[in-house]
Amino acid sequence: MRATAVIINNGKILLMYRFYKNKEYYVLPGGGVEKDEQVEAAVVREIKEETNLDIKVDKKLWEFIDDFDKRTHHFFLVTKFKGNMQLGGPEVKRNSDTDKYLLEWHYLSNLSELLIYPNEIKEFLKNLL
Repeated sequence: MRATAVIINNGKILLMYRFYKNKEYYVLPGGGVEKDEQVEAAVVREIKEETNLDIKVDKKLWEFIDDFDKRTHHFFLVTKFKGNMQLGGPEVKRNSDTDKYLLEWHYLSNLSELLIYPNEIKEFLKNLL
C-alpha cells in the first residue's frame, strides 16, 4: 500500500519533480505503509520525512490499484500544514544529477501541462478544481 498527500495551498498543489532515467515527471509526495501502520498515520509520517511539513489530514479523497505497481494507493487531502518545507528522507540521499528530487508548488489550473504519475490521478486532480 501507498499513502499519498494532495497538499493544496492558495490554488497550488505540492508536487515532487522527478528526473530519473532521463525522464522528467511529477509525483505527489507520499510513500509506503509500514507493517501494522494505519494508512492515515503513514501519510503523516511520509510527508514529515519527505517535506519536513507537519500536516493535518482533511479527508480521504480516493483509492485505486495502480496497474504499474499493483499496489493500492490511498490519497488524502491536506490543506493545513506547518513547518519549513525541505526535502528529506531517503530522497535526499538518492538525490543526484541522474536521480533528482525537487519539491515544487504548481497552480492547479496548470496541471494539464505536466506529466504526472500515476496517470490515473490526473483526472482525479482535475475534479478538485
